[in-house]
Amino acid sequence: MANVIIVGTSLGSTADEGGRFVIRDLEPGTYQVRASYVGYRTFVHDDIVVAHSRSTTALFNLQPADIQMKEVSVVGGYFQKPSEQVVSIRTLSAQEIRRSPGSAEDIFRVMQSLPGVATAGGKSAH
Repeated sequence: MANVIIVGTSLGSTADEGGRFVIRDLEPGTYQVRASYVGYRTFVHDDIVVAHSRSTTALFNLQPADIQMKEVSVVGGYFQKPSEQVVSIRTLSAQEIRRSPGSAEDIFRVMQSLPGVATAGGKSAH
């Protein structure tokens, strides 16, 4: 959406998708009107005449402009995991092992009941 400004004043508007805009409460007279949009050259219309109780139409033909930017460097590593990262550590007291339901005070059954712990079953090769 282009910005449309009456040069030398704080009056202006923003054009809609169709390029239409309205600036209200202008006194009759001759104005300089500037239209600007990112990626396009700014265009200034000189001598736009505003008459009392009439709509005034101004056509702006904005031309594409080259945008000069500085180079951008992309460097990896921000989201890399440290090479020696401990997955998780869990310490259980003797009371926690004893109170664990269905474990019969067997530490291996308690460990299998923890979230994220998987077993290969009794028939796995060691």
